[in-house]
Amino acid sequence: MYAFAKYDHLVLFTVNPSAVANYHKALTPSGAKNDPTDAFIQVKMIKLHIDKLSVIIPELKSMRALKRRGSPLLKFAITS
Repeated sequence: MYAFAKYDHLVLFTVNPSAVANYHKALTPSGAKNDPTDAFIQVKMIKLHIDKLSVIIPELKSMRALKRRGSPLLKFAITS
């Protein structure tokens, strides 16, 4: 999930896997599992319960650049 955090145009949400599993059981009584159904269920959960989900706020590009370089300013940026 954090691999996607570097893209500023994406909004990432945390979704509890057990909540997805329970929602899946409610919507697919046959118990059949497949990726398209799981993706549909996760999108539906986000649409219906967006107010209850946590948003992952990505780091600023400048902070990522400092981390990549191992800059001595990084310690100052984190503690300030």
